[in-house]
Amino acid sequence: MNHKATKYSLVLIVLLLTTFSLSAKSAPGLADTFYRGVTTLQTASYSETLTTTEVLDTYTETRTIGAGQYNNGNNGNLQDREVVKEKTTVKEITTSIYEQHRGVAISNGKYLGTTTVETEKILSTTESTSVGDWGSAYSVPSDTK
Repeated sequence: MNHKATKYSLVLIVLLLTTFSLSAKSAPGLADTFYRGVTTLQTASYSETLTTTEVLDTYTETRTIGAGQYNNGNNGNLQDREVVKEKTTVKEITTSIYEQHRGVAISNGKYLGTTTVETEKILSTTESTSVGDWGSAYSVPSDTK
């Protein structure tokens, strides 16, 4: 038997096995976008930041000042101010658009449609209290105390 022919045959067999094993690992049906006969490709994606403010509570705060004007100083004057409690939420909304078709990515499989996936991520939530300035003083009738 010829040793030269044996070496060439052995090299040819090794090359063929290597080629088949590499092609099996990189087959189109093994792509990450291929699952159960359907290829899904992302065609667009965009993000937006949305800030919302919700009023939790609002009320008027009143205080008595001074000695008053009626009944020789028995009553005081009043002042009002507005107090507002708010909750502010900042969200990131990501919208991704996918197209699906039958078969592997390089095929001309049947078009199955477009899917839109929207994800929402809360970036921050804060609560705050806003207090306005004291308004002008007004008198209290003597019969209210």
